[in-house]
Amino acid sequence: MVRNKTFKASDYIGQKFGQLTVLGSSEPVGRNTGVLVKCDCGIEKAYPLSSVIKGKTVSCGCGRIERGRTMNYKHGQSEHPIFKLWLGITRRCYDSAHSSYENYGAKGVTICDEWKNDFTVFMKWALENGWKEGLHLDKDKLAPGKKGMIYCPEYCSFMTNHENSFHKTNSKIVEYKGEKKSLAEWCFILKLKYKSILLRISRGWEIQRAFETPIQDQSKKKEFGPYDWAWTV
Repeated sequence: MVRNKTFKASDYIGQKFGQLTVLGSSEPVGRNTGVLVKCDCGIEKAYPLSSVIKGKTVSCGCGRIERGRTMNYKHGQSEHPIFKLWLGITRRCYDSAHSSYENYGAKGVTICDEWKNDFTVFMKWALENGWKEGLHLDKDKLAPGKKGMIYCPEYCSFMTNHENSFHKTNSKIVEYKGEKKSLAEWCFILKLKYKSILLRISRGWEIQRAFETPIQDQSKKKEFGPYDWAWTV
């Protein structure tokens, strides 16, 4: 008796899960609906369909990604923090079961082939470009429009968690005095209250007015009438 009857391999033909591309149906695998897949390394193999589409199996075991650990990977750096960094960006871009996939791979974020296919290339770049344990890999700051859609040498850089918060994909980018920065970064530089400035902008204030109009001391709001609170932002 085959389980998971609601899953049909034909519904997933051509789709990619981790390193596996669905080719079509196969004979049942054990008591589970089977699916024939092709790994990035070229091996074709049958697996339980539910295991593939739920991200429990993401490679043939060739050593690229297998549920968060390496399998026979030859670089010998599987415990290095840089490998864990590489594994993290690879999984959120290509593993549909990863918790961050919907904000990366599902939105079209990818990794350049030279990094995706060879961890040692990524590691060499990281060591030569400022990597230190605890730093974050940012793909947005140097990208056109500060909206990075690919992890690659041209657009990536390392920064602290604080700096990285200025360059998230969903950051609001504004221009002030001829320079474009995220609103959070401008507020940090100008020592402004982010929530107050964001509220001003949402009400239609121009950037220069929002930045340059002094913010009233909230402790003095009792001096205003009941409808004057808007002027304290």
